[in-house]
Amino acid sequence: MLLSESIASAASFGGEIQRWGDTNTSLTSTIVLAGGISAGNRAVVLFGWESSAATLSLSGVSDSRGNSWSITNSLINSVHQEAIAHANVGTALQVNDTITVTWTGTGASVARAGVVVYLSGVSNASPDIVIVTNSSTSTITANGTTTVTNDFLIGIFQIDQVLSTYSPGTWTQIGSADLFGHTGSTDGLANYYLYFSAGNPGLYTLDGTQTSARSWQVIWMAFLNAPPPAGPTLSVNGTLSVGTIKTP
Repeated sequence: MLLSESIASAASFGGEIQRWGDTNTSLTSTIVLAGGISAGNRAVVLFGWESSAATLSLSGVSDSRGNSWSITNSLINSVHQEAIAHANVGTALQVNDTITVTWTGTGASVARAGVVVYLSGVSNASPDIVIVTNSSTSTITANGTTTVTNDFLIGIFQIDQVLSTYSPGTWTQIGSADLFGHTGSTDGLANYYLYFSAGNPGLYTLDGTQTSARSWQVIWMAFLNAPPPAGPTLSVNGTLSVGTIKTP
C-alpha cells in the first residue's frame, strides 16, 4: 500500500524578461519580449510614466497570445503616475511575442518606462491585497496586511526626481532603477521595482530611505501562493483483505 501526497512549491520571483521605455505622445506602446514565459506562471508589468499634462492614463494591456490582463493605476501628482498589470499565462508567451499597452488621454510630451517579469507558484486568483500610497518623506513606509500564508509581494516605488536616490530596506530590488524624463522635464522621474516573499499573514512594509524628501508613491500587491494539487492519494498494490472485527 502506497500513500502519496503532492505539496505545492512556494511562490517565487521567476525573473526579469524585458525592460521597456519610450518618449512619444502615441496612445499605443508595444513591448517586444526578449524571453518567454511558460504557461502556468503569472506575467507582471510594472509601469511608471511622466507627462506634461495630467490627462494620460493606462487603460488597457493585451498580448499576442490572447492572455487576459488586469490593471491597477495610481497617481502621485498632476503628471507622475505608475501602474501594475498582470496576467495568468494560460498560453505561453514566446520570444518576440508582443505586449500591447493602450493609453487614454493626451500629453504634449510623455516619457514611459517599465519592466516585464514573471512569478512562479502563484495562484490564479486575484491578489490578496493591493496597496496604493504616497508621501514626501525621506523614510519610506508603505504598509499592508496580508490575510493568508506565503503571499508573494511585488511592487513599484517611484520618486518624482532622479536626483533623489532610493535605498531599499527589506525588499529585493529588481535590477537597476529606471531614470527618465519627458522632453523639457527639469528633474525627471525614477522607477524602482521590488519584491518580497512573505511568510505568516500579517503586516508587511515596502520600506527604505531616499536621499531627499521628494514626493514618492508606491503600488504593491500580494499574490496568493498556489494551492497544492489534489491529494493525498491512496494506492493499493495487491489484494486488500477486510477481516472481521471482534468486540470483547
